[in-house]
Amino acid sequence: MAESHIVADICEIVEHRSERMTQLELLHTFHSHICTPFKVPQNQNVEAVWLSDVPRIAFKNENLLYAMFAISATFVLRSQPLNMDMQMRRDRYLALNLHWQRKAIDELSELNADAVSFTALLIQINSFAMMHERINPLCGYEAVVEWLKTGPGSGQIFAMAATVVRQNPDSKFKALMNAKPAYDPNIEHHFRHPIPPQSRGLLDGHLAQVEGLTSDTREVYEKTLRYLGTINESIIEQKPSFYAARQIQGFSLLIPKVFVEFVEERRPLALVILAHFFAMIALVQDPPWWVGDAAVKAIRALSEALNAGGETMPQEMEWPCSVVRNKGPH
Repeated sequence: MAESHIVADICEIVEHRSERMTQLELLHTFHSHICTPFKVPQNQNVEAVWLSDVPRIAFKNENLLYAMFAISATFVLRSQPLNMDMQMRRDRYLALNLHWQRKAIDELSELNADAVSFTALLIQINSFAMMHERINPLCGYEAVVEWLKTGPGSGQIFAMAATVVRQNPDSKFKALMNAKPAYDPNIEHHFRHPIPPQSRGLLDGHLAQVEGLTSDTREVYEKTLRYLGTINESIIEQKPSFYAARQIQGFSLLIPKVFVEFVEERRPLALVILAHFFAMIALVQDPPWWVGDAAVKAIRALSEALNAGGETMPQEMEWPCSVVRNKGPH
């Protein structure tokens, strides 16, 4: 065999080994950190599913395997932000993750519903986690909107998969669906809590008067604010942080789709309500790793969007801004 061919073969083996070692590192990260993100652990059933069942399902489902690699890479990048190789690999894993997830959704059945559901959840968590690195002086508000826009599509996927999952007595995703705080299939029940005290004046404040709320618009804003009441209750009652974590993830999935459009339109009241959501997140004690500094960064980005053109900061932003001040510099 010619020497050039031998060198080429060796280089290929080295490259393959490098990829295998990276993936082994990411699987270890998934098992060590992603599966157990809470200081107070969830119930043993849920932890067993994440630690044992999810990796086993992933070995037979490319969409879930690449979702695991992608979110684990995001975790690694949290402490190694200048690791260009990991960033490149994460981008590739994300692309492969989305490719195989679309294919799996097209072929949704009892055989792959668990994989589709776990993948959708990991995509959603990873999307939030990546705000930590994407919110910067050049891309603040846009990064927040990008995350928020993932919600409606993910919500549809969860709804489709949940229908199949409920019919399968052997489903592993059921353990997550039934774990506290259990997902309520009646969407309206997620908006039954009172608006948090810090946010009660928003619908009758200056920005609401300037916008001139119709009854339909007011209902959209009120529903969104009532959802904040679910997070507020978990904080006040000092529930384990996995309660608030699930409610935080539910925000983009469950709030009215029209609210997302209001944020895209940069309606001041919509931006303020979103800032109140992030301020609520910043109050959660012992949050999971994926929260990071995203809440504080998002409030600053929304403040800049509201202050574009030298506008005076609205009074309605006082509470979120005070939360940022109390958190100190980041």
